[in-house]
Amino acid sequence: MSGKRMSVRVNQYPTKQRRASRQRGVALLFALLTLVVLSVLAATIIFATQTETWSTLNYQRMLQARYAAEAGAQNTLNWLLYNYTPPTSLSGLDLTKYPVQDATSHNPIILSAMTGVAANYPDSGIQYAFSAALKDASVPGLGVPASYEVTAKLLSMRPGAAAFSGISGNPQVWEITSQGSVPGIRNAQVQVVMRIERPGTPIFSYGVVGLGNICPAVRFSAGAVDSWNSAAGTYASTHQNSGGNVGTNGNVTLSGTLTQVHGTISNSSNINIGGCPTNGITNIVGGTPWNALQALSQPITYPTPPAPSPMTPNVNVWANSNTCWGGAGCTVIAGPAIRITPGTYGNLASNSNIHLSAGTYNFNSLTLSGGSITLDSVPVIIKLGGNGIGSGYALFWSSSSTAINNGGVPANLQIISAAGAGLSPPPEIDMNSSSAMYAVVYAPNARVRVTGSSQFLGAAIGEKVTFDNSGGFSYDVALQNTFLQAGPYYVISFSWTKF
Repeated sequence: MSGKRMSVRVNQYPTKQRRASRQRGVALLFALLTLVVLSVLAATIIFATQTETWSTLNYQRMLQARYAAEAGAQNTLNWLLYNYTPPTSLSGLDLTKYPVQDATSHNPIILSAMTGVAANYPDSGIQYAFSAALKDASVPGLGVPASYEVTAKLLSMRPGAAAFSGISGNPQVWEITSQGSVPGIRNAQVQVVMRIERPGTPIFSYGVVGLGNICPAVRFSAGAVDSWNSAAGTYASTHQNSGGNVGTNGNVTLSGTLTQVHGTISNSSNINIGGCPTNGITNIVGGTPWNALQALSQPITYPTPPAPSPMTPNVNVWANSNTCWGGAGCTVIAGPAIRITPGTYGNLASNSNIHLSAGTYNFNSLTLSGGSITLDSVPVIIKLGGNGIGSGYALFWSSSSTAINNGGVPANLQIISAAGAGLSPPPEIDMNSSSAMYAVVYAPNARVRVTGSSQFLGAAIGEKVTFDNSGGFSYDVALQNTFLQAGPYYVISFSWTKF
């Protein structure tokens, strides 16, 4: 045994082997964790992309719905401007409320072309036309099937202008609500609320207007020119030595020792002082018989009122010696006097006392050679057709006639002449009254003349206007708020909401 060696192999690295054996599962764990992190990141990116896609689509649909709503609001504005006719009678409306209400139900006045919103408009024909034109209307050009529904609520309307139907229109404020919709998986709806106003300018912004570029277009030969306010009281309590304003496109001639214009003379021709026809002001009174002179940058214009409908016939009707002849609406009443009902007549001539009630009287011409006109109720509107009368009298009141407007409000007696367009010389409206006359005269194509000893209180527009009455003229400034000429609609507010 001594010659043999025993050899024993001893593991020199036992600790390292055991350590490597314990670390064999770590790589797999890290791989799995990395895969989970990458999966979460991928899912997050996909979700964010999808969210952005839906957000972009929602924004696109919202814009398309808003464009549809705005199209509805604009089309409603166009409909009101070109297709809407204001009501001829305001008796069923409470104009003192905001918004305007039905006088019976006290509900707002609404034109509706929207599901679930009831209409409340006094004219069913207007409501039907509104709904037919605007309900569920499609909007082309958006790339999607977009549509809108609308309503229009009447917020305010000025009274009185309807009496000059066809001349003035009605100044109004409307609130248009338009809902635009785009259907789909994610429906889009946008509501637009737009308020529009149709403002008005006074028809009688001057007391007297002579539209002709002639010499003279306006003449005062006796009496003073001043102003008063029938809305604030009587002439005696409200008259002012100012505000009696005169407008013209031609010459203004002032004569007579008592003539004094307590107001402004505005002329579109010129304000040079001297003789006709070169100069705009002819002053025979002497001194400075006006408060101020004003040069206008453009001529004064007024629309011709529409002819009576139906047109007045060129036939003679008499109401003489308290006897009616030829007029179906003419009856003898106690007094003795004659009552004429509103309606359409030919050339009425009378020497009797006449009673008129509230309403519109379409006369071809009217001649009073005596007696009086008494207004039993107001307002009374006299429209002169002038069919075939040429350059004769559309209206003539002799010196023995009187017009009794007991309320003392000029707006309650309106004389409107459609006669005279294109005629030379124009027809005449000649009023000679022995008592104070409260009236407004709108005759842009006729010559208006006031004579006699009475005072004329109100306003007058004509191709030529002459005041030869010793009682003078007084402009009722309340007319600036009574008869308004409506202009185009303007947007005064706009808002939108998505829902």
